[in-house]
Amino acid sequence: MRVKSIIPATISGLDDELRGTFNHSDRLVVVPGTTPGDRLDVEIVSISRHHPLAYGIISTIHERGDDFVTPACIRSAPLRGKCGGCQAMHLSASAQLNARQKIALDVLDALNVDRNVLQPLESSEPFSYRNRSNYVAARSKSGNWVLGSYAPGSREVASMAGCLIVHPEITDVEQAIQQILTDQRIPVDKELDALRWVSLRSSKAGAVVVELIVRNDEAAWIGNFVNAIMAIRLDYGKVIGVAISVNDDKTNAIRVTDSKTLVGKTTLHDKVGKVTLEIPAGAFAQLNTEVASRAYTRAAELAKSPKIVWDLYGGLGGLGLNLAAAHKDVQVFGADSSQLSGEAANRSATKLKLNATYITADLSAADHTDWSKNWPTPDTVIVNPPRRGLDEAVLSMLETSIANTLLYMSCGPQGFTRDAQRLIAAGWKLDFLEAYDMLPQTGHVELLARFTK
Repeated sequence: MRVKSIIPATISGLDDELRGTFNHSDRLVVVPGTTPGDRLDVEIVSISRHHPLAYGIISTIHERGDDFVTPACIRSAPLRGKCGGCQAMHLSASAQLNARQKIALDVLDALNVDRNVLQPLESSEPFSYRNRSNYVAARSKSGNWVLGSYAPGSREVASMAGCLIVHPEITDVEQAIQQILTDQRIPVDKELDALRWVSLRSSKAGAVVVELIVRNDEAAWIGNFVNAIMAIRLDYGKVIGVAISVNDDKTNAIRVTDSKTLVGKTTLHDKVGKVTLEIPAGAFAQLNTEVASRAYTRAAELAKSPKIVWDLYGGLGGLGLNLAAAHKDVQVFGADSSQLSGEAANRSATKLKLNATYITADLSAADHTDWSKNWPTPDTVIVNPPRRGLDEAVLSMLETSIANTLLYMSCGPQGFTRDAQRLIAAGWKLDFLEAYDMLPQTGHVELLARFTK
């Protein structure tokens, strides 16, 4: 419901996306770009029909709280620009860490678990950490070609030029491609045979893979466009290949088909933790290699003399292969819904000479024996599910599993809390929890937990 009223406010808290909040008329009001201690006038722009929530925007600022900092990026919404990718950039580094630690403490409180289980949260490099970025290809209101992101609450594409959180070579390639779009007048967005998105991924060594998401992979413009991309010259790093995938659907999803290589090499190799992983274009990988390495290494340390390990939602094998590399005589049996990721994990295991095998499986299958029937009984299970949490089949299996150790990596505290409640009720004990600042400048928090029998 749309409304318009302006009220005085003092921000008193932060929500789980690190947006400022205050209470008004029995509702929690959420105001992006604010921090506790701010005194300001807030324009209420919408009120939830189903929850005691309202949403506001800054009208007038009277005084800023102690934890406010001016966002370093000129693109940062809502204070300096229209890009909404870094919704916490207005908070000091200590305030961001404290907020993430509080999210983890709230999880323990909801589970009635001793807070001493939680480990101290370490800070992370605040800029230039992100190894992949997806850009919408569009035309601005003035008709200029732009690569960017959708502005919060709209379909307007906000420029991401000069983004501070991606690897520098990604920024350089993005700017070069935007110039090529302009020079070659490439059709974008809803135009016929358009380019819809550009995805850029880089390795720690500076190799960059470009993935084009297009409406028609036989469009006449593609050849010259790809040649120009391969001719981009960087001071540090190099474009090593271009991949393409087709998406002509009416969907917010970026990829609906697998990528195929057009030219060069479109697979990166990066050391994550103690192992080198193969990372194909289009496959999911953690966006912060350094922090992922810390989490994967810690997970391997938390395992208790593993011999038979099930690695579920295993992706590219980051968790399972690190565990196998850290312990002798381990057998890893992994599964993921992505065939692309599983095949890459198997190739990585072969190169590393580790005893690990990954299969493609529907982990939501009603009976887990549909995908685990040929596996020996595990003593250790690793899970790294999507934000929603574990599928019912996996959760039911874990409730009756004879494994003695469960390592759970979560990117969604709410889903994790829901799953942990059932695991604890089934006899598992949560004896270790650590939060990771995987995506600084955002409200994201990654959790690594150990459950034991």
